[in-house]
Amino acid sequence: MNPNDLDELAEKIKEKVDLNKVIPYTAQQMLGAMYAGFVRKGQPETQAKQNAEIAILEIANAFGGQIFYIPMMHSLRRALRDIDISKQFNDGKKTPTELAAEYGVSIQHIYTIAKRVNGKPSRKRGTKNQIKDKK
Repeated sequence: MNPNDLDELAEKIKEKVDLNKVIPYTAQQMLGAMYAGFVRKGQPETQAKQNAEIAILEIANAFGGQIFYIPMMHSLRRALRDIDISKQFNDGKKTPTELAAEYGVSIQHIYTIAKRVNGKPSRKRGTKNQIKDKK
């Protein structure tokens, strides 16, 4: 689908129509969720509506007709946290002890996260004394 088709479709959606007749229920819910998110982030309502329409059209363009799974929010947040932990672990700017304290997890879990995200820990595990010496 070319961008002009998306613009034309967006204009048709803006017309006064019964959404239940033209847009599937799940797509309506996604549109509403995106609109609410944009408003919550401080966008004016008219801009939030436009951005939500653009977003739903882009999702439809990229994934239309496919069945896909969207994880629960806590799963996405945990995945983003784990990526952040892994990056900081790999940079070596913070010790596993510091990361564990910052994120409220055990030191062992820091290593588990690094291994899961990276495929393997990218730096060797030190003794407790070596970790303390880094501070």
